[in-house]
Amino acid sequence: MYFSTYTLLLYVLVAKGVVGTSSCPNFPVVDLGYARHAPTLVNQTILYNISYATYANIRFAQPPTGELRFRAPKLPPPKSSTIQNGSYPRNSTDCLISIPPDLPIAPGTNGTSWGSEDCLFLTVKVPEGLAGQKVPVLHWLYGGGYLFGGSSDWAGNPAGLFEEMDPNEKFITVSSNYRLGSLGWISSEGVDMTPNVGLWDALVALEWTKEYISYFGGDPDRITTIGESAGGGIIQHLLTLRGGNGTVPFSQAIITSPGYRPHVNRSAAMTDLYDDFLHATNCSDIKCLRELPSSAVAKANQQLIFDIPARNGFLGPGIGFGPIIDGDLVPALPEQLLKEGKYHKSVQKVLTANMAADGLGATSSDATTWKEFLPIWMTNPSAKTISIVNTTWPNTTGLALQTFAQDAIYACHAWRTAKVWGPNAYRYSMSIPPATHGQDQFYYLYVNGTYEETSVEYPNIARQLQGYFRRFILQSYTGGGEPACEAKANGKTPTPTPTPQHWPAYGSMGRWMNVTNDTFVLMYGEEDQEKRCEVLLDLINDPSNGF
Repeated sequence: MYFSTYTLLLYVLVAKGVVGTSSCPNFPVVDLGYARHAPTLVNQTILYNISYATYANIRFAQPPTGELRFRAPKLPPPKSSTIQNGSYPRNSTDCLISIPPDLPIAPGTNGTSWGSEDCLFLTVKVPEGLAGQKVPVLHWLYGGGYLFGGSSDWAGNPAGLFEEMDPNEKFITVSSNYRLGSLGWISSEGVDMTPNVGLWDALVALEWTKEYISYFGGDPDRITTIGESAGGGIIQHLLTLRGGNGTVPFSQAIITSPGYRPHVNRSAAMTDLYDDFLHATNCSDIKCLRELPSSAVAKANQQLIFDIPARNGFLGPGIGFGPIIDGDLVPALPEQLLKEGKYHKSVQKVLTANMAADGLGATSSDATTWKEFLPIWMTNPSAKTISIVNTTWPNTTGLALQTFAQDAIYACHAWRTAKVWGPNAYRYSMSIPPATHGQDQFYYLYVNGTYEETSVEYPNIARQLQGYFRRFILQSYTGGGEPACEAKANGKTPTPTPTPQHWPAYGSMGRWMNVTNDTFVLMYGEEDQEKRCEVLLDLINDPSNGF
């Protein structure tokens, strides 16, 4: 279901002592050409008291309303003649969100809706003292089952990685919105609408970062994209964008529990969702949909999520939301393209991760046998397929169905990416109880600083994991702690820092870290995981199964 009890409400941010001001001399107004942006607020890190500014709610494309509804984002962004400080009511610039009434993780917000169609905004966080530098950049894509989430911190604040940042380890963060639910993911063949507009939004936001981040002191050639759950699933699709043809606007990726269902043919199911949306709006065609007021579109999105049952227990109406094979951005499933070598080899390094119990609660199906369970995933599981699955995922522990769901939705995506990048891949699994989906996000984005707080049971582990992440992001910093540009100025030759320090690359031996309550344990080999993932891909590639 691409979420857990951790993903929504436990990421509560508590405001404390905001130091605000757009007049701070350390953080100038940034002129992007189409708009000028002043800091929205300024905060300090907890360890070294490094000030950092938040430039909130920067438009990266035209508002996707009216004629632009159900289309890829349109450029250039709208011009503004006045200085913007990014100040909007909290969460008002989120994309349209409806939280299902029966979602167990959302007491108090389940059954509610908010947000706006006019939501193609991003936020940049910049530490002080970057004059004359070009520092690395981290671009965050939130998770949330492709139907909720937001870049305005409540769905994950990448500035948590700033909190114990050394003064010589500075980098910039960007977080961006992408359209959710019906507005982000439904389409129908032969209809004048762009499939996968949520994926387009993420791509265009990253392209914005590539083009504009130097205005803030960032290095456009050192962009790491990071995503969890649905955000990680989006990055998986970007790694194999257009089958490896063209370019991608990032050089590294951190992908934790990348979530999506491996569907080879979703066109008929997506057309059903499109028809459901037409019915909810009393429209007969796409022209009518584009003429509706935003309030009617929001109401229809809510109706689909609240009133149309999920197909066999997945999050969202019908077959659910998420990327589909569209013949353009997505010519085939990422795992198929990775296996065939059709991916972006310009991406220098990857870090992939899973939770030990990612599959717990991945579906709400009450199936107890493979005959009942497999039709969730495929339309025509044969007796032979059921036998293969039963052999590969033996029910010796009573967790076979859960493990299959974990492999299909999360683990095999992350494993295959690490396998492909090999000596340039790093990998971990978190086993801190309960080790459920999304829990590690609270560790690597842990905040205990001056204006926000989150909670983890083992903060020392959180800080250690954050240190690994920072070293991964800062790959081009010298071993002596100087940024590459400063090393050159001092007549030194920059040398890459081992990244992450004391954490060996995945390589041919399959080395990975088990993140436990009190330490990081180096593990070797994922033979069982590899066997299951290869069998799963064979089943996906067999058209008779009907994935």
